[in-house]
Amino acid sequence: MGGRENLYPGTKPKSVRTDGNMSNHGQVRVKICGITTPDDAQAVSAAGADAIGLNFVAGPRRIDTDQAEEILQVILPFCMPIALVDVSAGELPAPLHKLFGRFRVSHLQLYGHVTARTLERLWDDGFIPITVHPVVPNRFPDDVDVALSNF
Repeated sequence: MGGRENLYPGTKPKSVRTDGNMSNHGQVRVKICGITTPDDAQAVSAAGADAIGLNFVAGPRRIDTDQAEEILQVILPFCMPIALVDVSAGELPAPLHKLFGRFRVSHLQLYGHVTARTLERLWDDGFIPITVHPVVPNRFPDDVDVALSNF
C-alpha cells in the first residue's frame, strides 16, 4: 500500500517474554469488542474502556467502513480502536488502509492466514499487528512455539 506514515518510526515487534512474567505492572485494561453503533462507542468510551473492538471480518457484529467512520468520530481520545481484519490476501484491503490512516487506527487484530511477509508489510506501514492464537488445554505452549517459529 505504502504512503502511510509510520506511526512508530524505528519500531519492530518486541520479543516475546520467556520468563513467564505476564505482569502488566498491576494494570487491568478493558477492551469491549463488537461495537456496531456510535451510541455504543460513546457509552463504552465514556465508561472508561481502554479500547473498543471493531469487527471487519464476519458475523452479526461485522461493520462496514461507513459505520466505522461514524464510530471513530465519537470515541474519546484515550479509548483505542482495535480493528479485527482479514489478511488472508496478504495485505490490508485498500478501503480499510485509507480509513485507518485517516483516523490513526494503529492496532490490528489479525484474522486469516498470517505470514511473516504480511506482518512485515503491516509494521512497515506503521501498524501494530496482534496475532491471535487459540488456547487449547494441554497444547497451548506447543502451539505458541509452532506459531512463533513461523515468524
